[in-house]
Amino acid sequence: MPVTPGEAIREILDNRSITRMDFAVRLGKSKKPVSQLVNGKASLTHKTGIELERGLGVPSSFWNATEARTEWAGSFPLKEMVKQGFIAQDAGPAEVLDYFGVSSVDAYNDHRDAPRRLANRMSTAYTAYTADTPAIAAWQTSVLASAKTVGIAPGIVVEQLQKDAIVPYRQMNDLKEPPD
Repeated sequence: MPVTPGEAIREILDNRSITRMDFAVRLGKSKKPVSQLVNGKASLTHKTGIELERGLGVPSSFWNATEARTEWAGSFPLKEMVKQGFIAQDAGPAEVLDYFGVSSVDAYNDHRDAPRRLANRMSTAYTAYTADTPAIAAWQTSVLASAKTVGIAPGIVVEQLQKDAIVPYRQMNDLKEPPD
């Protein structure tokens, strides 16, 4: 299953035996912007989503949702997550969703916004760092997975683990030390 707009376009073009040049002609664009789109070097706009719907017959809602998922995944410190072993080097939006154990960006938002989860995961000493900070969310998920692995109830250790291990994760987003 394609995970980025460029991958989806490549798959459709390959399945339909459409060359990139023919595709560019269908969209009324030069080869360069089409190549950038297909290779993930250019963001997909709503206008481009409509052009893709007209040129390929795939609804613009698909293209817009796929782009939104790609941008959401890109909001996380992916290089640091790879370095820490949280995700694979070539991870895309689907793998980031898998890492967080959710099926969609909406499910992620619902999961992260649940007040009881926030209360269990955030130390009062670190209230300046909201749970919607992508680096903190990645770290919290890693902490909970580690706690489960060693058989500790996650709620018991999260606050202490945050205090002991938050430094490298502050560095992911250039966060400053919290006040004492």
